[in-house]
Amino acid sequence: ADIERGAAKRTPQDNSIATYAPPITKEICPVDWNDSPERIADRIRGLDPRPGATAVFGGVTYKLFSPRPSDRHTEAKPGSIVSRDRGGLEIACADGCCIIVTELQAPGGKRMSAADFLRGHTLE
Repeated sequence: ADIERGAAKRTPQDNSIATYAPPITKEICPVDWNDSPERIADRIRGLDPRPGATAVFGGVTYKLFSPRPSDRHTEAKPGSIVSRDRGGLEIACADGCCIIVTELQAPGGKRMSAADFLRGHTLE
């Protein structure tokens, strides 16, 4: 409300402690499944739409989009697909937690819902 009224207090940036963010390159795209689901979701959203967070399943690199939390806990190795259904791909993360990826893109393909992708493809 203060911003709309023009009454918000302004604080100048201290340029002596300012830093620049590094360029986003493809080297930061692979998802580290040993991270928490929150950090993984943040990475996927942060790299959307380009260059896109990536993961390898069955030797093929896919781009991942639209993550959401999962209540499931698993003993599966981080990065393993725990389940796949019309809701998306449920993937194991750190500490037995999981995350659901609801959209993905195959190499040379277009971005699509996991449900549509799984109608014509299988993932290991």
